[in-house]
Formats: sequence, structure tokens, C-alpha cells
Amino acid sequence: MYRKLRVDWVHGDRVLVEAIDTEGTSCDRERHRDPKDLIEPGWPRVGWVVPRDLPRAVKPCDVSPEWEFFALDLPERHNEAHCEIRARRVGRQSVDNDPKIKKYDRVVRERLKSELASRFRVL
Repeated sequence: MYRKLRVDWVHGDRVLVEAIDTEGTSCDRERHRDPKDLIEPGWPRVGWVVPRDLPRAVKPCDVSPEWEFFALDLPERHNEAHCEIRARRVGRQSVDNDPKIKKYDRVVRERLKSELASRFRVL
């Protein structure tokens, strides 16, 4: 999966947490998109991650449950390749982004974002 990146979302070869949205990180499926097509003014970089490398069983702090990330195909009329990386508590089967994520404090959300950002590679 590819994610177009703003220049301030990248440091060297690392994707920063600012590139991650805990309510669903938009990407494009590799089989439907050439990463060069994502580059445009204001979005000069591209990040890449494969679904098998998405974080599983992430426990951001002692008092939070374990979380996992998963990819969901969400084709759009103007973008057949669109998908989202979403988060849910381990054990939930829902494909919706887990609404509980908003109820946790900023530290928990930032740790989850950091875990996902660390799996991306900058092309």
C-alpha cells in the first residue's frame, strides 16, 4: 500500500507520526497504482507498507487494551485503488475504525501512530 506524504511528514527515510490518522490512514493499493502517480506539488514523497507488516497486538500503555491495525479496501469512484489502514482492539471483528480510540488520551493515540509509522518505508 502506498501513502502520499508531505515533506514535513518525513525525516530522512522515516515516516513521522504526523502522516498517520488514527481515524483511518488513507492509502492506495499497490496492485492498482503506480507510486509515481501519487507525487504532486505539496506531496513529493511516497510511503509504502504491506498488510502483513501492519502492527498486531500493540499495547501502548499498561492501562490500555491491545490494538491491531488492518487494511480495508474502500474503492472510490475517482480512485479504485483507495484503501484505509484502521485500528481496532484485538479480538474485535468489526471493519469499522474502533470508536474507542478517540476516548484514549493523546499519549496512547501517539504511541499507536508511532507504531504504524515505523512500519512504513519511504520510496
